[in-house]
Amino acid sequence: MPKDEAVNIAAGTEQQFEEDARPLETNDKDLVPIPSDAVPLEVALPCSIYIKIGDRFPRFRSQGERLNSKRVIGLSQKGAKVLYVHARVWEHFVASLEKSAGSLSEKPVERANQLRTLMIAYGTELERKLKQPKKPVFEKLRRLAENLAMIIGKDPTVGLTVLRKDGDPMVYFVNHSVNSCVYACVIAHKLRYPIDEMKTLAYATLVHDVGNLFIQKTVLHKTTELSAEEKELMNSHPRMGAELLTSLGSPTPVVLTALQHHERIDGKGYPSGLSGNQIHPFAQICAVADTYDALTSNRPFKQGISPKEAIEKMRTLEGKFESNILGAVTETAKATE
Repeated sequence: MPKDEAVNIAAGTEQQFEEDARPLETNDKDLVPIPSDAVPLEVALPCSIYIKIGDRFPRFRSQGERLNSKRVIGLSQKGAKVLYVHARVWEHFVASLEKSAGSLSEKPVERANQLRTLMIAYGTELERKLKQPKKPVFEKLRRLAENLAMIIGKDPTVGLTVLRKDGDPMVYFVNHSVNSCVYACVIAHKLRYPIDEMKTLAYATLVHDVGNLFIQKTVLHKTTELSAEEKELMNSHPRMGAELLTSLGSPTPVVLTALQHHERIDGKGYPSGLSGNQIHPFAQICAVADTYDALTSNRPFKQGISPKEAIEKMRTLEGKFESNILGAVTETAKATE
């Protein structure tokens, strides 16, 4: 993990963290970043977790200790939205998450957030194991997305509790995929999509950016203007994602959503310059969900703007998005302000 990718603790808070941090430190090259709110609470931790202080990574909690919600909130307030675990114990950590979510809560909000935690974990798993077999992970993501779609299909407001807008840029891309999935389902609900179609749409949107796995992190997280070569590489992610999903035997709507989510109604998108009804309806919904979340979330190279500002910006792009879909996300924006 390049050091410039890690977010430093806010100035003036190092001493506060030192009070909780253990003296044993570790090497950042052996660490996997995870959102602090994805660490299981009030249970014995399956492994030690670490936190970043300046250029150091002290151990924050040891295996067997517990982390409570008050501590997680405190971490977030101090600017630490990402914790780290050793790569060598990552599988053990994910197994503990699966075990904790083995019996999903009967409460919709709690159940939705359990699903989100696992989505983030499996998304991180894909980033770590690009060259290894991935089909089982995609199958797990499909089931999670379908379960989330069923919850949102009954009550769209529950989906909004899953959104994370102020997360650390280190985990932006996995958070973005989950957020886009939620927005797509809410839009589909407002457009009265049948639940079976919503379930497929949920999975399609969750994996729409999977082509980014083939892009170097130095390009994905670059904070300055991309070169012409880097832009070309970034613009290749829809095709690479579609090729990967095709190789896994994914349904056609899922493949087309990955391939076409940067196409635009006016024909000025990429990679094929499709227009109007040439673009699959799922890709049109994904385009709106993807853009809205990208505008309102903190990214490695840009701070998010307000929902109102995002809608105004998207409306100025006349001809870029289907009007009914943009209208549906506009209603959602009002609920999240």
